[in-house]
Amino acid sequence: MQYEYRRMTPEEREAVVTHRQRQHYPLHAPPHPYREAGWYLLTAANFEHRPIMQATERRDELETCLLEGLLASDCEVAGWVVLPNHYHILAGVPSLDTVSALWDAFTDARRGPGIWRTD
Repeated sequence: MQYEYRRMTPEEREAVVTHRQRQHYPLHAPPHPYREAGWYLLTAANFEHRPIMQATERRDELETCLLEGLLASDCEVAGWVVLPNHYHILAGVPSLDTVSALWDAFTDARRGPGIWRTD
């Protein structure tokens, strides 16, 4: 099922996007209908699961950024793992909106040179 969008015809892609828009889902992310305080398993993967964080230093930098941001946002972190192509964090959060804002700021700050570069 991964990356199935790329195998779709233009018509099928348009139907998927139209459906997501009608449901008020984000166009490039899974919908998150539950946003209240609670414990969440936060997961993200690199584009096409490419292992662009092979170096321990790069994973350490990402880990530090993620944990500092979550803790500064009054989240409780119970466990985490940062791998070369994805990460998982188990966190208690005051609201998923808090984490969404943190992730948006984090990814905006990291575009281009930085953790996400592939060279």
